Amino acid sequence: MAVGGFGLSNYTFVDNTLSIDPTVVPVYTDVNAFRMPAYHRMDLGFIKKFKSKKRWQSELVISFYNLYNRANAFFIYYDEIKDEQGKPIKRVAKQVSLFPIIPAITYNFKF
Repeated sequence: MAVGGFGLSNYTFVDNTLSIDPTVVPVYTDVNAFRMPAYHRMDLGFIKKFKSKKRWQSELVISFYNLYNRANAFFIYYDEIKDEQGKPIKRVAKQVSLFPIIPAITYNFKF
């Protein structure tokens, strides 16, 4: 059994924007002032070795990646909420997650 990383990543995000016609300039927060949500997962695997016949060896492997299906943050982006005229009124952070639980079955043999 293996337990995945418990890393916390610092990041800097755009707090606001300034419009200097026709250019939009981002205004950043302090460098590395925020942290991503905690990342953790559990990986589990089983190996069944079969008795060898002559010179053959074989095994069956069953494994699970992210066993309890936690939605870890891969990255965070910000979406703007706009009013009826199309002017931004609020920024909302959204998290993108990858890789839910992934089961795998493998059969290995050597001859």
